[in-house]
Amino acid sequence: MLERKIQYFIDVVQEGSFSSAAKKYLLSQSAISQQITQLENEIGVILFDRSGYKPKLTNQGKVFYEGCLKLQRETNELLETIQQEHIKIRIGLTQLEQNKHLIKIINQFKNHYKNVEFDLIEGTFEETKTNLLQGKTDLAFGLESDFKSDERIEYKPLFHYTMCLMCSLNNPLASKNEICVEDLKNQNYICLSKKMGRNFYKDFIQAFKLDGIKPKIIKEVDTFEQLTIDVSLDKGVALVSKEVINENIAKAIPIINTHHHNDYVIAYHKDYSEIEQRFIKEAIRYFETL
Repeated sequence: MLERKIQYFIDVVQEGSFSSAAKKYLLSQSAISQQITQLENEIGVILFDRSGYKPKLTNQGKVFYEGCLKLQRETNELLETIQQEHIKIRIGLTQLEQNKHLIKIINQFKNHYKNVEFDLIEGTFEETKTNLLQGKTDLAFGLESDFKSDERIEYKPLFHYTMCLMCSLNNPLASKNEICVEDLKNQNYICLSKKMGRNFYKDFIQAFKLDGIKPKIIKEVDTFEQLTIDVSLDKGVALVSKEVINENIAKAIPIINTHHHNDYVIAYHKDYSEIEQRFIKEAIRYFETL
């Protein structure tokens, strides 16, 4: 369960050489050596003196080794504990497109923690934040704007959305590959209502102000589905992330130099549990690979 490079480091110390550790994993000696070098670069410490016949721990390497053994023991103890206890993690989520990755993250996590169960609770931006604050959920996935204003909540960014103007395929703007802020003026906008999220709505209007635009909002809707339908029927345009646009029925046009932005985050209480912390790290690692 330890990060692979750390496990390799422990094995090199215990096996006495890079080659012996490599045989354990059916890898080449150079592959193990490269992993240790990457680990040294990441932590900024030389772990082994390689000048002799066999690698020898430096003083800093000895300290790091003892810490890794402690971490290994604690990890094994945690696994033993949770394997004997049924644990449930309740996750709040909205209708965002990035939630499709959540199932993959959960399945990866359950490969290691087989008796951890998950309840997924869907709601609006506002409901997702409220459920987290009231303890109805343990973690939440959503937009940064939903959580950044409350000191009781911590969050980690996972994904940065590409902001676009969404218009119908028949809209004159649909021929453009990108647009600037000037193109956003004098448009009829359809947007998500305050019911979806007050902070989201506030940031949406503030971004227009920073762009020097007074938007003409002709309709507010309560769901992404209604937003997409109205835009595809050419009732107006919308500003949303590229990732949520169905380009079979609407055009996504990236916007240059706008203040409109959205970041997908995982949010949690400051007093999160050990198992929740591990799930948070798993989610972060997953999105780093995308």
